[in-house]
Amino acid sequence: LTKGDLQDYIKTHYTADRFVISAAGAVDHKQLVDLTQQHFGGLAAKSTVNFQPEAAVFTGSDKRIRYDSMGEAHVALAFQGASWTSEYSYPLMVMQTILGSWDRSSAAGRNVSSKLAGDMSDHDIAHSF
Repeated sequence: LTKGDLQDYIKTHYTADRFVISAAGAVDHKQLVDLTQQHFGGLAAKSTVNFQPEAAVFTGSDKRIRYDSMGEAHVALAFQGASWTSEYSYPLMVMQTILGSWDRSSAAGRNVSSKLAGDMSDHDIAHSF
């Protein structure tokens, strides 16, 4: 990767039609517009390359690294899901609600509706899921 490669990428993909500037709270609109113009006013209005992203391809994998000296294990599970427009999106959201989520530092503590979360909390099995 060279400096020129990075500059070409920025010139191609960092264009005004791909930016959104937003603010919330007690923001002076004129100041925001002025700062936006100052820092991003030099961007090209539109990319000169007709970029058509390809659909992502899920590739399953498994990587295991053990550190027996640690008192806990850090685990991540990932799998291909359904898009928002899929016929399976609503059943998956129901499943997500049933399984729930939990963090031992949350205010809910042991008072959670999910059986899985309750068991995690009662038996001190995990910090979160």
